[in-house]
Amino acid sequence: MLTTWRTVVAIAAITGTLGQPAPPQAQPAPIVIDAIVATVNGQVITDSDVRAAAHLAAARGQAPGDPVAQLIDRALMLDEVQRASQAVPPAEQVEARRHQIEAALGPTLMATLATRDALTDGRLTAWLRDDLRIEAYIAQRFTAAAQPTDEEVASFFVANAARFAQPGVDADDAATARARTALVEVRRRALIEAWLDGLRRRADIVATPR
Repeated sequence: MLTTWRTVVAIAAITGTLGQPAPPQAQPAPIVIDAIVATVNGQVITDSDVRAAAHLAAARGQAPGDPVAQLIDRALMLDEVQRASQAVPPAEQVEARRHQIEAALGPTLMATLATRDALTDGRLTAWLRDDLRIEAYIAQRFTAAAQPTDEEVASFFVANAARFAQPGVDADDAATARARTALVEVRRRALIEAWLDGLRRRADIVATPR
């Protein structure tokens, strides 16, 4: 029986012949393993968490530091926030923080974070919501406790006069106000660090060597 040209074409379409080798099979996409860098009371912190946190911190103009240590502290603080049943911030406050982050990072980097580090819209919203809860908790717990007396401000001002006084520019009251603000921040940071030290001592923290 004669084989028609149409039959040859049909067979070639199935077998990949007609003088050309069959196209190679597509290789499966490589599986990307998100390495665990630390656990905090059983809560896992991964490489993608570290990358995402570094970009979010940079978008807010925060000073760089050890990102793993910062995420460990964040996990410890969030445990305390949840234990204290800190109120969830209003949706508009979360959205405002989100707009700030998106404007600073730009659409290209935001898309990269979503695909590479799984920082999806939902995860980003939850992350920023938790950040705001932590900030509110710290403000309520430590700002009032950090307030110095007038005598403490005066001593701090005298010890750091060159830092705050601007002769011929403003009055002593303005310089004293700057000294008070600076002293409050110094005391507030000391209180927060002492609090974190206690949380670290009581926590089960395992950091993976990198």
